Amino acid sequence: MKKQKLSELAKKKGFFAILLSAVFVVVTVTLISLNLNSGEKKENLVDLDENPILTEENSENQVADSEQGTYAGDEGTSQQATEKQTQNETASNEHTEVSEETPDASQADAVAGVEPAVEEEASVPVMNATLESLSFSVEDGLQWPLRGNIILTYSDDHAIYHPTLMQFKTNPAILIQGTQGEEVVAAARGIITNIEENVQTGLTITMAIGNDYHLVYGQLTQTDWKVGDLIERGQVIGTLAKVTRYYTVEGEHLYFQVLEGEKTVNPMLLIKDE
Repeated sequence: MKKQKLSELAKKKGFFAILLSAVFVVVTVTLISLNLNSGEKKENLVDLDENPILTEENSENQVADSEQGTYAGDEGTSQQATEKQTQNETASNEHTEVSEETPDASQADAVAGVEPAVEEEASVPVMNATLESLSFSVEDGLQWPLRGNIILTYSDDHAIYHPTLMQFKTNPAILIQGTQGEEVVAAARGIITNIEENVQTGLTITMAIGNDYHLVYGQLTQTDWKVGDLIERGQVIGTLAKVTRYYTVEGEHLYFQVLEGEKTVNPMLLIKDE
């Protein structure tokens, strides 16, 4: 009987122990939760020792400083834009001053008293008009462009011997013997139509003398004449040069050719002794 009572008492003590443990756990969890909530509320509470007016002023000052920084940046950007615009205006003014002070080529020529250059296209009709005014008469003939012996005669219908080339071939001109540096004169009044450096005849000048006649002077030195120049009969057109390698055996001479259209003419038929 006593044992049964002791067993029931032990069971009751165990139950109370478990109950007390459960209560303790619940109380502990509740206290922890209250402490956590209390910490969060303290963070949101205003410090009573802090002056709320000073805090508000500090906040406003921070906002003002932020706005002032933005405005300062804007002012810096605006100032840079203003300086750039000023530089552009200065450069524009300097360019305008230089343009006003520097005359163009035509104005400079006018101030210096230099006549404006005539365009090449405009000179062609003038030369053509002068060519049309030229007139060559077979009766008047040609004068000797250079006094000397004929070392190679004209031949267009049969071949003659060329000593330097050591072969027989036709010769569309006459070779008048001379010395290097000797003057060559115009055989007739005419206009220079071509100046070229020919591998066989050296510096070669072609002149139109009218009525579709042309005179060709070869083996010359550098000349001061230019295409379009009018040369009078008997006027010096150049001097003899050292002969080209195609005529080394023949020696220094004037290569003189007469053309009527595209056909060669024997110069000796037109040269008049004077």
